[in-house]
Amino acid sequence: ELASPRARNNVDNLTLHRERATPARGSLPVEVMRWDACNLPLRPASVDVFVTDVPFGKRSGSKANNKVLYPAFVKEMARVCRPRGRAVILSQDKRTMSRILANNAYWTKTSTRRVNVGGLVAGVYHIMRNTQPYLI
Repeated sequence: ELASPRARNNVDNLTLHRERATPARGSLPVEVMRWDACNLPLRPASVDVFVTDVPFGKRSGSKANNKVLYPAFVKEMARVCRPRGRAVILSQDKRTMSRILANNAYWTKTSTRRVNVGGLVAGVYHIMRNTQPYLI
């Protein structure tokens, strides 16, 4: 429930800072949508890059929910991401995310970085979509 307003607020703040720094550039061409991450209303192979902050299982959701959500959204990203497309995922549930990416048919993990997010150690996962055709 809070994700969409927070995302919109982040975009608005970025736009404000950008306009102050370079007024001629104007606002950012960004839209904030609220969609089901496991059933995106997008055509197959239509996305170049995903950047997402998934529920950590602390304030939103739970670690048990993540074990269902993470594989489903990673599979859905594979459906809509073009071959050689990329994704950057921020997750505090490192065990679940690492397990899903370890033997994934559609994604190759290119790097992982540990970051501190409000006192929580999270992982930033950079993954690349391979050329394996998506199978329903």
